[in-house]
Amino acid sequence: QYDKDNCIPNTVSPEFNKVFTLPCRLPQNSQLTVKVVSYDRIKANQIIGETTIDVENRWFHDKWQKMKEETRGIPIEPRQLINPNVSLRSSQGGLSMWLDILTPQQYSINPPETFPSSTPEEFEVRVVIWQTRNIPLMDGGKVDQYVKLVVTDDAGDEKEEETDAHFNCKDGHGEFNYRMLLPIWIPCANTRLKVQAWDKNFTTANDSISEANIELREYLRKAKKTKQLVELSKCWVKLSAPP
Repeated sequence: QYDKDNCIPNTVSPEFNKVFTLPCRLPQNSQLTVKVVSYDRIKANQIIGETTIDVENRWFHDKWQKMKEETRGIPIEPRQLINPNVSLRSSQGGLSMWLDILTPQQYSINPPETFPSSTPEEFEVRVVIWQTRNIPLMDGGKVDQYVKLVVTDDAGDEKEEETDAHFNCKDGHGEFNYRMLLPIWIPCANTRLKVQAWDKNFTTANDSISEANIELREYLRKAKKTKQLVELSKCWVKLSAPP
């Protein structure tokens, strides 16, 4: 089966979320090959890389059957992609996938899972900055602190929002209660939210104090799949000096 109608352009980290159902007979159809192809509307398509799985070996392997029974499912596995047309057969990237093998009876009871579309959709990240603590003092025993949030889209453009400034803070503690909204497209390659503490200056450039990256991948996937609000509990985020 080829899925050229769902080609994802201009990215080296596509997210397909595609389920293929293939009939097979064992031991006749023992080899499954998964290919990643570069689609070209004019010239012939080019194979980027492929991986081959021995389906028969898995089906008749006691360890695989036991794993399937104990976990009640098949875990996602990373596969290395190799281009057969390259003499050195070096890695051409990786593919995350899972392979399940079912009898006709099992298939009727367990139909394929529906995955969210890989077409990017716009969502919104909402963040409330309540307060800060232990922010380093910068200007003669005080800091004029504010907090900035940054998300980077797949084109490399940064979307930023920042709080107002807490001036003349002498103990590193700031009170904000500030709500910020950031647009984000899902799926996306960069799934991190950058949180930064800054010192505000009036005559010179503002000083970066500390920062942290919050990984949102699982929350974004859940939002994309359910189309519902995904809420994270209120928590402290540890900031470190920027690299």
